[in-house]
Amino acid sequence: MFSPCIRGFLRVLPFPQSKDMRCRLNVCVIMPCDELATCPGCPLIVPWNKLQAPLCTLSATKAGPSSSSPGPSSAKASQGSALSAQFCQPDHKDCLFREFRKLCAMVAKKSSYNAKTEIIKDFLRKGSAGDKFKGDLYLTVKLLLPGVVKSVYNLNDKQIVKLFSRILNCNQDEMVRDLTQGDVSETVRMFFEASTSFPPSTKSLLTIQEVDASLTRLAQLTKEDEQQAELEDIAKKCTGNDLKCYIRLVKHDLKINSGAKHVLDALDPNAYDAFKASRNLGDVIDRVLRNQEEASNGGGPRKHLSVEATLMTPVQPMLGAYEPGKRHWLKVKKDYLNEGAMADTADLVVLGAQKPSADPELFTPILDVNCAEDRNRDEYWFLCPHAGHFKCKWTNIVIEMESKGEVLYRIVSWDCHLLNGLPPKEPAGPLYNIDSPEGCIRRLHFPHCETGMLTFH
Repeated sequence: MFSPCIRGFLRVLPFPQSKDMRCRLNVCVIMPCDELATCPGCPLIVPWNKLQAPLCTLSATKAGPSSSSPGPSSAKASQGSALSAQFCQPDHKDCLFREFRKLCAMVAKKSSYNAKTEIIKDFLRKGSAGDKFKGDLYLTVKLLLPGVVKSVYNLNDKQIVKLFSRILNCNQDEMVRDLTQGDVSETVRMFFEASTSFPPSTKSLLTIQEVDASLTRLAQLTKEDEQQAELEDIAKKCTGNDLKCYIRLVKHDLKINSGAKHVLDALDPNAYDAFKASRNLGDVIDRVLRNQEEASNGGGPRKHLSVEATLMTPVQPMLGAYEPGKRHWLKVKKDYLNEGAMADTADLVVLGAQKPSADPELFTPILDVNCAEDRNRDEYWFLCPHAGHFKCKWTNIVIEMESKGEVLYRIVSWDCHLLNGLPPKEPAGPLYNIDSPEGCIRRLHFPHCETGMLTFH
């Protein structure tokens, strides 16, 4: 099907696309080649030293009518949104961290995911005053997605307790005992409000810009003294509830039980698909604001966001990192490969990983009914609370998660054209479209699959 590989360069090979995919992405795989050459079916040749990620998205288009607005701009050094910062009024009430906390509290109270989306949509369009949102749209959405737009802060629960016991001048053992009764953010809030040597602020004047700047600095710190100094600086401006929400951002969990799809759907019906294609929240926000501006200037009804991706935009890598010293990795000596022709000084090659299967936790997903007549269009959503094995009660799919994250999947129809030229066979089971915005899925097992676990990386 493809011509031979060529040395020193990479060839981009297109995958066939399914007609039943809602978002038809022309996903391309980058293969190592030997030298520069042109060949049929090779839309692009990229030098090896220009590669930014092991897997890249070449282009993507949304099925059906969509916006004709410009696609994503060329790869940006910053993931921020220029238009969001331009339209933002920094002194407006919508920029206060207090309003962000109120939004989180309202979303957390609702059990319906459609209701959660409506609350977020109402705030992002009307703002706290009810006329128009005048805050920083990018920062607000970014903070609503701490588990998706993620930074690493190098702080676990006990380290947070240790640092705040010093800041608040309170007993660390008492904080640790209280930590066993609940979450670390509530523990810090309770001791912060009870502190006499380091009392909280009486009024919340903290802005989301200050919170984001503090989190950015905290992600760059690794020494305890530096982390303590940064946490102390932000705590001086916080009320008890401000600090509680700040700690939850550090822990990548706002406790609102809402995933990326429900937040991004509040921006635009296609925003979630656009974010999956580009992994660039700033670009998605820019295009949403551009569509809003065109509609408000008399350009007709507001257009839906088009799903497009920029060349060489990194997506979730599908190859796992080797873990030295771990016994579950399978190795073989190179002199057994290719009749010994591959033997050299590094004579161990990692072939893959094997892990003992654990008894999966049974879960019941949330069903989003999109069409009563066609159950194949129904979507299932589940938030895996931690790493481990999970089994769907309805489909019997077993999912192995690397960490906490959400899983979305739906049944899609078989494309019979892909089976042309093969002996006539009946499908062993349904075909699934499975996605995890955080990229937390390690392996999958389908009840009708004879080959066992399907390894994601």
